[in-house]
Order: sequence, then C-alpha cells, then structure tokens
Amino acid sequence: MAYTIIVDGKKYLGYTIPAASPMRIAESTSQQLTDPFLADFIPDGDTLLSDHPTGRWDSIQPGVSQALLDKLKPAVLATCRRRRLNILKVNLQLPKDDNPEWLASAGDEVLKVYNKHHMDLHKANLDMIAKIVTS
Repeated sequence: MAYTIIVDGKKYLGYTIPAASPMRIAESTSQQLTDPFLADFIPDGDTLLSDHPTGRWDSIQPGVSQALLDKLKPAVLATCRRRRLNILKVNLQLPKDDNPEWLASAGDEVLKVYNKHHMDLHKANLDMIAKIVTS
C-alpha cells in the first residue's frame, strides 16, 4: 500500500507491507517503487493511537538530513495513525467508507469503539480469572 505525504509542497511516498507497521519513505519523483528511498519509519504501536504518538527512523540512507526527517515525522506519524484507524475500522467491522474525511471526523468514534471492545475483553478475562480463583 502506498500513501502520499506532502511536506513543504514536496511529495513523498510511504510504502507499507501488509500487516507490518514500518513505513518506507521515498521521494516522489515518479510515484514508482524505484523512487529514491530515504528511510524506514517504525511507529510505536503502543502510542500510535494516543495523543502523543511516537516512532523512530531506521535504515536512514546516506545523505538524508536529520532536518528533513524531523520535518517528515509529524506527517508520517499522522499517516501511520490513519492507517491504524483504517485497520481497526475493518477489524471492528465498522462502516466501510473510503472517504478520508470520515477518519478525520470519526477518528474519536473509532477509538471509543476500539477502547470499549478492549475493555469488554478485559472484563471478560477478569470474570474468568475470578471464577477460577473462587472455585
């Protein structure tokens, strides 16, 4: 899957491997996989849906400046976050809507459903543990 990332009016492409979290970032000269590769970005999955998502750069190519990576990071994190929300939407069988505005407006709703789903699982696990302990 490829994502277009625009920073300072310049296009970059983020490529992902299905079911993998790292995103390979390339300059968008021809929108092909042969575009100059800059670095891999590895988002921190535990923080990706939080108010302060983080991640780190890996496999940084020679000549790629830290200043460029610093400029790219917020847009790449936002792209990784949107990707995770899309995955959650599919996994939680939420309405299938490819409209990017849906994610912007419903991102919090997706997180609420996600959090409720996990709280329900957590409660079920606690109930099961309580039954084991009391029997």
